[in-house]
Amino acid sequence: ATRMGDARRVIALLEPIDSMAPRELNDWYKAAGFPEEKGLEKAEIARLAKMVTIWEALPIAELDKVCKEQSIPGLAECQGASEESKRLQLVERLLVAEQMQRWEAAGFQALRIGDVSRVMQVVARYGEFQRMSDADLRKVCSDAGMSEIE
Repeated sequence: ATRMGDARRVIALLEPIDSMAPRELNDWYKAAGFPEEKGLEKAEIARLAKMVTIWEALPIAELDKVCKEQSIPGLAECQGASEESKRLQLVERLLVAEQMQRWEAAGFQALRIGDVSRVMQVVARYGEFQRMSDADLRKVCSDAGMSEIE
């Protein structure tokens, strides 16, 4: 709260997120460009939305400090002339780094893969497997040349 100033301002920014329906949060998550994830809790999406809201509200110099604290490229590495363009780039970098850590913790080996678009492909494919019936999953495995384990 100290980086943003008044604690009441922070609360006012974050309160609407707490009252969002799960569908609204899922829509926000998808609009951020992330794949659907079965079992992703409302609280986790809300946490990400709150982080983004705080980052967007920070003065750009503070946002740059947050990036540097997390070893994420800061203002010096931003493209574009406008401050808003640079702000969007920094917020996106922070969100991607947060997601990569979350996916790593979930067992997707995100840091080993390293490329966020490839990790999103893995996460999306995993989600497809989760939504398949057992019969459909057996067929996919069989078609891929994997033998069934009894």
